[in-house]
Amino acid sequence: WYHETQSSTAENDVLPLVPEAAKVSDPFLLDVILDEETLAPFLSWLVPARVLAVELFPDQLTVTRSQTFNAYER
Repeated sequence: WYHETQSSTAENDVLPLVPEAAKVSDPFLLDVILDEETLAPFLSWLVPARVLAVELFPDQLTVTRSQTFNAYER
C-alpha cells in the first residue's frame, strides 16, 4: 500500500492528509450522529470499549529509554 501510494504516477494530484480528522470526539463512531435508540443495542460493548481505549491509547504518553512506545507507533 505505501509503495503504491508513494510511487504512483497518477495524473490526479494526491490530496494532503487532514490531521484534524484524527481529533474526533467519538473515535469508535468517527463522529457519526446516531440517535440513542439506534445506539442502545450496542452500548453493552461500546461503553467498555471507549473506557478501555482511553487506557490503552492515551492522548499523552511519556516516552523513556526503556519505554519507547509513542503516539506514532499506536
